Amino acid sequence: MKRLAKKVAVIGSTIVLIGYLSNVLLTDRYNWNYRLTVTLQTPDGPVTRSTVKNVRAFFRDYTVMGNEVSDDVYGEALVLPLSDTSAVFVLHRGSGVYWVAQALDGVPSGNKEMLRKLGQMSWSVWFPWLQQDFDISPDKLPRMALLRDTSDPTSFERLSFETIQEILGNDYSVSSAEISFTTDPVSLSRAIRGNLSGDISKSC
Repeated sequence: MKRLAKKVAVIGSTIVLIGYLSNVLLTDRYNWNYRLTVTLQTPDGPVTRSTVKNVRAFFRDYTVMGNEVSDDVYGEALVLPLSDTSAVFVLHRGSGVYWVAQALDGVPSGNKEMLRKLGQMSWSVWFPWLQQDFDISPDKLPRMALLRDTSDPTSFERLSFETIQEILGNDYSVSSAEISFTTDPVSLSRAIRGNLSGDISKSC
């Protein structure tokens, strides 16, 4: 019985080791931080805010559930305050590799080419003369939400580039948005993170 258990343990360890090595050898791995900056025009003037997110992505030469690119995004929503108690949130959900690729011009659509191009662009943070801000069309922003009361996560309302003026008024509009790769730390605010419940992300 002990011999059988030992064999099972050896076989199990071997399978894990093979899986680990294949994961390392057959994947392209990338890790970068990017800053998203958005300017919202309001009756009181422009409001500009930024947030820094971290993307960890890898490409496999084989598909997992039909997807060759897998990514994780760390950070928080971008918050554009309207008053002391209300704000527009550019949500964290859906702001990973595919969104960045779609937001930036000149990024190939192929999975491997897309990921490698973004990886190359992110390396510019180590060469100051290569760094630049990339303007993106405001209509390509991730999902947004209006919180009429930032202390109450249930007071949200779905918002988009097309519906901002309809919901907030004609004096409101997203005038600019840009992305830049950075070595700055990821934005994490306990106060904001506490206000953004899972219900908001799921519902929006």
